[in-house]
Amino acid sequence: MTRLIIIKVLSINTNTTLVAVKTTSTHFIPVFESYRSAKFDNISKGQTEKKVRVLSRREHGQWFEQTDTCEMQPDFIRAQLKEPVNTPIYVYNKATDVFVSGSILTEGMWEGDLVNQTRDFLMEDRERVLLDLGSNVGVFSLMAAKIGRKVFSVDILAGNIQRLCASSLAGHFQDQVTIIQNALSDERGNVTYKTYRGNVGGTFVKKLDGVQTAHGIKIIPAILLDDLLEIFKFQKVVIKMDVETFEEQILKGGKKFFTEARVDYLLMEFGYHRTRPSGRSIIEILDKYGMTPMLPSVHDVRNLTDSEIRAWPGYVTWKRKHLK
Repeated sequence: MTRLIIIKVLSINTNTTLVAVKTTSTHFIPVFESYRSAKFDNISKGQTEKKVRVLSRREHGQWFEQTDTCEMQPDFIRAQLKEPVNTPIYVYNKATDVFVSGSILTEGMWEGDLVNQTRDFLMEDRERVLLDLGSNVGVFSLMAAKIGRKVFSVDILAGNIQRLCASSLAGHFQDQVTIIQNALSDERGNVTYKTYRGNVGGTFVKKLDGVQTAHGIKIIPAILLDDLLEIFKFQKVVIKMDVETFEEQILKGGKKFFTEARVDYLLMEFGYHRTRPSGRSIIEILDKYGMTPMLPSVHDVRNLTDSEIRAWPGYVTWKRKHLK
C-alpha cells in the first residue's frame, strides 16, 4: 500500500522552491528545493538515496507525496533511447503496448521528430522547463532531463509512472524529474478513464455521468492545470500535451496558468479536433492566452490559419505571440 505524506508549500520563488511535509509533530521536514540548488533533503532521517518525487492532489485540496511508487517491478523491460544517446527507459512488452513500447524496443524512439522539435525549443533558452502532459513512459520527459532541463510529468496510469520513475533513477535524473499522478480537466473532481488492451498510449479520460457508478469502474481525481501553481512556480515553459481528445478541457482549466507562467511553446496532438467544435474552441482559447498556431517544426515557422483547420497536421505547435 502506498504511504502518503501531506505536503504543504512554505515558499516558492525563482531561486528556491521549498515544500515541506507535515509529520505527527509540529515540525515540518523539507522535501525538495528548486532545480537551481544541488541540495536535496530526504524525508526520512538517515536516508541518503535520492528519489524521484511523485505527487498527487486529492479532492480536499491537499498535495501528497507517494513514497513507494517507484519500486521496480519484474515486468519492466529496459531499453535505450536512440536520442539522446545512452538514455535508459523502461517500457512494457510489445503485447501490452504495441505502439509506444513496441517502437522503442524496435527503433529506440517514439515520435522522434516531435521529440527533437521539443528538444530544440528547450535548447533555445536554458531557463525553459518541460511540462509533459500525458507523459506515458516518458520519452519526452527523459529527453528533457538528459539535456539538463527541469521536467514536470503528468500521467494517470501507475504503470507509466512506475516506469518513468525507474528510468529517471537509472539515468540519475532525480533532481530534474517530478511526476504528478492526476488527471487534468476543467473542473476538480473524480473522472473515469479507459485503457485499451495492447495500446497503453490510447488511454483516455472521460467525465463521470449518472450511469457510471458501477462497481469496478476506474476512477482518478482530476485537477486543474492552474492547481500546479499551488506547489510549483513556472516561469518559461514548453508544454507537450498528448491526452487523447481531452485537450480542450485541460486548456479551460489553465487560465491562471497561462497568465502567471510564460508558455513559450505548446505542442499538442490535434488530429481528433480538426473536424469537431472542440478544434475551434481550442483555437479561441489559445488565442486569448496569447498563442499562435504553427506547423510543428522549428525549420518551418509558417503560421496556420483557422480557415484551413481541416487540413492541419495531426500535431500542432502553438507559439507565444511576439516571441523572438
